Amino acid sequence: MRDLEQCLGEDHRKISTWIANGWLQDRLQGTRRHDGNGNDIHRIREQDILNFIKNHPQEINLGKVDQTWFLDLVLLKGREVPEAKSPRPTGAVESRRGLLVMNAAIGEKVAQHGSFVGH
Repeated sequence: MRDLEQCLGEDHRKISTWIANGWLQDRLQGTRRHDGNGNDIHRIREQDILNFIKNHPQEINLGKVDQTWFLDLVLLKGREVPEAKSPRPTGAVESRRGLLVMNAAIGEKVAQHGSFVGH
């Protein structure tokens, strides 16, 4: 549950309330821990988190979530992003080269005349 606290930016009390209300499903690991640790370890699957977000979006404060984790969960659902198959368009590279050539020409004029006045 500690990981979920960090990712959602909420404390364990609020998450425990969601679980107690039946809004967020968890599974107990079956460990025998003392009362100070909640008696057991809660395991929450990604699908259960997605179901919770879908059914109770008003509970999520987007300003508090770990943005990278949240976008990965909601958009990619744990899938890997494939690498780009095609290189950048050559027009973008050519226009950048044009700017570099233009900047070099301006630099030469400044060196010759002490200033640049475009004509």
